[in-house]
Amino acid sequence: MMAFQIKEKGLLHQAISLRYLVGNIFLHLGYCRGILTCDSPFFNRERIYVERSPASEIVLVTALVCICRLFHSNIGGSAANKGAYHSDSQRSISMDFQAAIFDLDGTLINSLEDLANSANAMLVSYGFPEHSLDAYRYFVGNGSQKLIERCLPEKQAADPMFVVEALQRYKEIYAQHTEDRTRPYEGILSALRALKKKGIPLGICTNKHQSAADEIVSHMFPAGLFRDVVGDRPGLPRKPNPQKVLQMAEEFGVAPNCVAYFGDTSVDMDTAHHAGFYAVGVLWGFRPKGELVAHGADLLLASPREITEKLSFQCKETPYDIARV
Repeated sequence: MMAFQIKEKGLLHQAISLRYLVGNIFLHLGYCRGILTCDSPFFNRERIYVERSPASEIVLVTALVCICRLFHSNIGGSAANKGAYHSDSQRSISMDFQAAIFDLDGTLINSLEDLANSANAMLVSYGFPEHSLDAYRYFVGNGSQKLIERCLPEKQAADPMFVVEALQRYKEIYAQHTEDRTRPYEGILSALRALKKKGIPLGICTNKHQSAADEIVSHMFPAGLFRDVVGDRPGLPRKPNPQKVLQMAEEFGVAPNCVAYFGDTSVDMDTAHHAGFYAVGVLWGFRPKGELVAHGADLLLASPREITEKLSFQCKETPYDIARV
């Protein structure tokens, strides 16, 4: 017996999940029997038993398609019609988001060269071979420790004590070079200021160690622009675990399905979906479009200006004290 589970993620994610579910039913029709559990207030936890027969297959699929169309009419169109997975779509999202949370490296700032140069300097200090800049596009994204494990030779990467030592050496080097070539992406500041003027709470959640994140943000962005900056901290799990971003949304007083989350890697898309956020993949970052699509990006943006062009934001309450930034 097979089982499908739909978790409540808001109207938009519910519709997308159902659209994928239709495809999954086709893939699994060879089974004798299936059971569909809808964990959602829209379906009151109904359990739909699927019997293997041509008639039941037609009825089930037709019902699911009708449900998808119903949600399509309620939320202003399916994900495909909203430009999901298509960076060239000119349509804006009809839903008003109430908060925006961003990844840092590869999303707000282009920091790849400083990260790569610092890691290579650490490797050279041990007499190990360096890596190319492109290799670091895939080494970064899961935190500083994972970066070190990926760039070290296999033998040393398997030695926890050596990894700790190399990580500390890397952090010391990187602390001296966080702003050599790192800069905000062109157009990012304008987009962030536009959201801030609307009273939209802005946050950063990154797997970069906290001290480096704080230093870079404080030097490259206006004070007060972000309500919270959360990096890699002891006792808190790294992305794609959604704990940190969910805590941030709670602090903002915004429901998960009203949060737009922006990132450039599979880690970010997974984080957004685990949290029930709207996953926005940015194409100006470190990873390719295919990775973002494969991990369920709800929308792809080709440039920072599209943050305000393709998504609609509305302050949850009328702001009474919006800082001028």
